[in-house]
Amino acid sequence: MSRIGRLLLFSIAVAAVAVSIGALSGCGATEKKGDHIYVGNGVSFRFPHDWKTIKPQGLKGRGLWTVIVAPSDTSGTDIAFVTEYRTPRTITKKNLSSKKSGITSTVTGVARQAGGALRSGPTPITMGGLPGYGFRISAPVESRPSTSRLVLVWKGRTEYFLNCQYLTKGVLGAEIERGCRMIIASFKLA
Repeated sequence: MSRIGRLLLFSIAVAAVAVSIGALSGCGATEKKGDHIYVGNGVSFRFPHDWKTIKPQGLKGRGLWTVIVAPSDTSGTDIAFVTEYRTPRTITKKNLSSKKSGITSTVTGVARQAGGALRSGPTPITMGGLPGYGFRISAPVESRPSTSRLVLVWKGRTEYFLNCQYLTKGVLGAEIERGCRMIIASFKLA
């Protein structure tokens, strides 16, 4: 399995477990002429002009689709991706707070299973006008410390999961954070 495939399996595990349990903003996201726009699977979002789309390979998650984007000079560890899931329960702005404890517990448990920890969250967030929570977790990737900014938002029984992952001591952390802010600020349902 490719390096990116292994990295994504860890990240997808976070989302897959979160799915089973049934105000950050885009501040600082700047758009430049030539930025990429992803349009497909009923969503659209912008990502930096100097990033590329990476074809998912070897994914075995339960997501309906996954789009991976990353800086052109990434080694495969520093990536951002969006995945869509179907959830067993309807989650709305009205009932989101009642799900907070279970969602947090699940994200914390998955981070621990991966040898990491929950660093912050849940923080209420909206992405594309959809309600959800943001988290930061740490976990080793190929024995190196990594950080992930996770965003989970819902429209009924549909969950959109964003993971912006980078090596904690790597050189692309600020770049991944910049791209993540851009994705959050520009995400729209078609």
